[in-house]
Amino acid sequence: MTIEERESKKSEISEMTGTEAAGMTGEAAMYEEAVTVNPSTGGEGDTATLTDEDQAAHAAEELGRFLSEVAKTKEELDKAKQDLQDWENRYLRLQADFDNFRRRTRQEKEELGTYANEGLVKKLLPVLDNFQRALGAMAKAGAADNLLSGVAMIERQFSDILTKEGLQPLEAVGKEFDPQSHEAVLFGEADEVYPDGIVMEEMQKGYLFKSKVIRPAMVKVAKGG
Repeated sequence: MTIEERESKKSEISEMTGTEAAGMTGEAAMYEEAVTVNPSTGGEGDTATLTDEDQAAHAAEELGRFLSEVAKTKEELDKAKQDLQDWENRYLRLQADFDNFRRRTRQEKEELGTYANEGLVKKLLPVLDNFQRALGAMAKAGAADNLLSGVAMIERQFSDILTKEGLQPLEAVGKEFDPQSHEAVLFGEADEVYPDGIVMEEMQKGYLFKSKVIRPAMVKVAKGG
């Protein structure tokens, strides 16, 4: 090898050595930079740990917020249930009141239809009494038979009309005194025929109108014995 070839070869080797040294220097710089970011082999792990803690704190915060919302929703739901129960109770009371009102109205309507003529019948009772008194007086006075029979026929027609409307005479003589049906105006000495508390005589007839006493009978009641 000549001297020129030897110098050329030496120059190439020198250049190659410089390039490798520069590459090694660049890798070392990169390594140093990496160590600076992560001073130890666990550098990236610490960052991950901090992130997990933050996430855990955030998750705990979210959980607390969620539980608070659940509690608030439950409270609103309980209140809504209570309101619903109150409205349901109010509805049931109104329904019961309406049913009672409808039942009372129906009963009043039925009673009104049943006893619509009660007032008129009561006003006609004195007329019926006078007919009966007149017949008794005419019989005692010996009135003519045709006159007596004519008045009796009118009294019977009048009585039949009232009977069709629901008027019925009360039985009194021989019955036990009943303050609902009888009005005691006299008392007599009790005997074997009329023991104590038994009606002995009827002074004025009493009447029922459709099972309702509209006038009690005036009676004489046996007492003592």
